Amino acid sequence: MLFRSPQRDERLGWTADTQVFVRTAVHNADCAAFYRKYIDDLLDAQHPETGSFPDYAPTNAYIDKGRFGWADAGVVIPWWLWRLYGDTEAVRTAWDGMRRYLDQRDRTAVGDLNLDWSFGDWVSPPPQTPNDVLGPIYHAWMHRLMAEMAQAIGRGTDAAHHRERFARIRAAWRAKHLAADGRCATSDTQAAYACALRAGLMDGAEAARHLARGVERHGWHLNTGFLGTYCLLPALSQCSRDDIAWRVLSSTRLPSPRRTTITPRSSGRNAVA
Repeated sequence: MLFRSPQRDERLGWTADTQVFVRTAVHNADCAAFYRKYIDDLLDAQHPETGSFPDYAPTNAYIDKGRFGWADAGVVIPWWLWRLYGDTEAVRTAWDGMRRYLDQRDRTAVGDLNLDWSFGDWVSPPPQTPNDVLGPIYHAWMHRLMAEMAQAIGRGTDAAHHRERFARIRAAWRAKHLAADGRCATSDTQAAYACALRAGLMDGAEAARHLARGVERHGWHLNTGFLGTYCLLPALSQCSRDDIAWRVLSSTRLPSPRRTTITPRSSGRNAVA
């Protein structure tokens, strides 16, 4: 789990920080027991009425937030434990809670597009990708992960349900946001293409040109925040542009994955340094 600044309310188990770091953490240490405990914390903190997961866990109060990218840790972490450790028991433990959370996201969607507010691509340099672009991407992505987990634990009917929900959200998102040439007409940003590609709302062939152009436009540097940075390099590799991924990664000029720290200042403002 990542902590941010040692002041105010940042010394907490923030869920977005945690879910984007799981794979890296497991490559550095055996974290199975730690993340099983974190799943318990998330389930304990799940809102009893709405099913929303909180912004951080553990917490001493039910917090009805359910922000995409943050609350999604309740789905992402069990999925990673299954993929990295073959731990289907973690999936079974979390199943009912995960399903309640996705049901809540479905209920608040409008025309299959969930537009609930979130921190979004937090501390992204401008232009920040709008929440109405990223929110449905993460909503669809969680249904895709749920379908995969359902299949792994023998819940075929549930798998079909989540595949159907993924397909409907994907179709609605593409109809609203993509132009005929595959460009994201509502947000031509690195994060929009990288997250959509990783989630399965775009394929590599249609995303490659636009994602490469977005990186070139910013001098071969990343121009993303919390959620977009997590997706950017894997998305470039997924669309067969390892050359660009390496160019971004190996850059020593700011902003660079090798030199960039995104941190809230003690004054409450955010800094990229």
